Parts: sequence; structure tokens; C-alpha cells
Amino acid sequence: MHTEPNYGYYLFIAAIFFYIVFSEYKKGRSLKKILREFFVAFLIIFSIRSFLFDIFIIPSGSMVNNLLVGDIPVVKKYSYGYSPFSLWLSEFIYPNLKSDIKFFESSPKRGDIFVFRLPTDPSINYVKRIVGLPGDKVQIINGDIYINDQRIDRKYVGEYDYDNDENPDLVHFMNVFEEKFPGEGKSHNIIMLTEDELNSLPYKNYIISKQNTPPYYVPKDHYFGMGDNRDFSNDCRNLEEVGFIHKRYIIGKVTMVLFSMGNRIKFYEPWKWLQNIRYNRLFKIVE
Repeated sequence: MHTEPNYGYYLFIAAIFFYIVFSEYKKGRSLKKILREFFVAFLIIFSIRSFLFDIFIIPSGSMVNNLLVGDIPVVKKYSYGYSPFSLWLSEFIYPNLKSDIKFFESSPKRGDIFVFRLPTDPSINYVKRIVGLPGDKVQIINGDIYINDQRIDRKYVGEYDYDNDENPDLVHFMNVFEEKFPGEGKSHNIIMLTEDELNSLPYKNYIISKQNTPPYYVPKDHYFGMGDNRDFSNDCRNLEEVGFIHKRYIIGKVTMVLFSMGNRIKFYEPWKWLQNIRYNRLFKIVE
């Protein structure tokens, strides 16, 4: 699941900014004073979103059913320390920076849901769950994860109907499994295609290849992440597009869903918000 820069969101904010400035200026206020107040407000927001908490809009379903399309999760920036990529808006300022600088560093834990910059294109943010730590051997065999040759148990807990990202009218029938990694405090749920659903797909061989992989050996200072929607996640199993995640690209840990809208409603369409808010997901803790 990626969270590309939402240009519509920033244009919406910019439009509000210029509207307020123009309105205040028409009232006779000094333009210099108006801009100074906005600059102070910007510094406060920049500091909060760079060093404390940030928010992202989820555009795809690779973390279903824990993060849904339209969720706006809160990310703790201080969970793993700070790199130049931690700064808010850095994807616009220096998207291709190469730097190993990290302050107040803390190691991520297996099972954490985290946001990171895509190593092959750091202007794009990705959200996955940490599966492999530095030095681990990770392999998927018949859909089961093996970490250092130890199979991770999963228990069937139900079913889930997944709306395809590319075609929302296409519903896939999925099994829900409860999974727990070694050292993980709580279990989490994942979803995978039912056997009948998998066999009905014209691209089933591609899905089978994601369920049966070669071994991955996680390098030093790198991590291996996967989506909870195992069969529809572009993640570290794809070494060409994603690959192993260096610690420099890690932004923070997802802790809760602040806000959520269904039916792929855009942030800049406030007139559609009320009838599409998922009230049961507001302030929902993410595990």
C-alpha cells in the first residue's frame, strides 16, 4: 500500500490559505502581519508533523483489513528516530537524497505497521508490516511465512469480501487468518484468497508465485515488510520495485486511524464527507 503525495490535498489547503489571506486583507489588515501569523502557524505544523505525529491518506488495499482505502492513519515520527526523510514535505524538497544520518535511533519490532519511503523512488511513501529484521532469513511457502526456517502459525478466523483496487465492482472472496510473529505482543489478522477464488483468476500463477518465494536474506540495517492483504500487496517480495528497506527510509510507526471515508471520496470533496464517513473507524487503534 502506497501513500503517494496527495497533490489534490495540498492544492485544497493552498486554496484555503489564499482565500483567508485575501479575506483578511480586504478587511484592512496588514498583509505583512497576516503572512507573519501564517508563517508561525506553518512552523508549528511543520514541527509537529516532522518530529511528533504525521498523517497519511491510504489510497490502496494492500493492508486490508487492518487499514482500508480512505483511512487516515496517525504515524508516530519519534518511534524509530529521525532521518532527513522524517521532515514533513521532504518528498518534495529532496526526494532522491542518499543519507545514512539517523538521530535518536530505535529499532523497529517485528509486527509493527510502519511507513517508509520506497527505496526505488523515495518520493513515494509505503505502508507495510515488518516481517523480517536485519539478519533474518524470510521465505513464503504455500502462503505460510518462515522466519529463520521457523513456520509462523496462522489460524483461520473467518471470511472477508475484498473490493479490488483496480476495479471496485470486482469482489474477491478472502479467508481471514490470525497470525503472530515471534516476540510480537499481540496477534494480527491477514487475508488471503480462498482456494476457489484463486483458481478462478486468470493471473493465478502470479499469485501462486507470491505465495511461494525463494528465501530472502535481510541485510544489515535493512528490514523486510509485507502487506496484510497478502495476495494483493506489492511489497519486499518484489525485489525490483520495493526490495529491502534501509533504516534511513523508515518514517514512523502507525498507531491509530484518525479519520476514515469510504467510497474513495477525496479529501477536497467535503460536501461528500458526511454520508461517507466510517464512524466505526474513527480513532481506531491499529494492531
